[in-house]
Amino acid sequence: MRILVVDDDFVSREKLKAILAPYGDVESAEDGEAAVRMFEAAHRAGTPFHLATMDVNMPCLPGGAAVQQFRAIENLRGIREGEGAKVLMVSMRGDSRAVLSSFRFGCEGYVVKPVTPDNVGAALAKMGVART
Repeated sequence: MRILVVDDDFVSREKLKAILAPYGDVESAEDGEAAVRMFEAAHRAGTPFHLATMDVNMPCLPGGAAVQQFRAIENLRGIREGEGAKVLMVSMRGDSRAVLSSFRFGCEGYVVKPVTPDNVGAALAKMGVART
């Protein structure tokens, strides 16, 4: 499985990379704009990402807007809703407003920081990406 970790915080990005390494090949981006470029390039190369973790609040391009662009890229390539990359939003915010707005942007899962192998693993299982 190809995985893209997107977070503007270096420590959070590295922690997620370490947690997700057992699940597949992990690449990372430090903001939403870089993530969209990588996502599009992966599709052009025929090696799309299967999973992306996305920080909600980032400079340049917030997580929700980046997910919308992911979905637009998939749509242009004829990938139907629900058949593209799975997206796990990651945030310090756990309030219902933040969670609901993330799902409206097109994510399949949500984890409140701090991330741990347990909460990430549980979210991936719930999303149908991995077993716990």
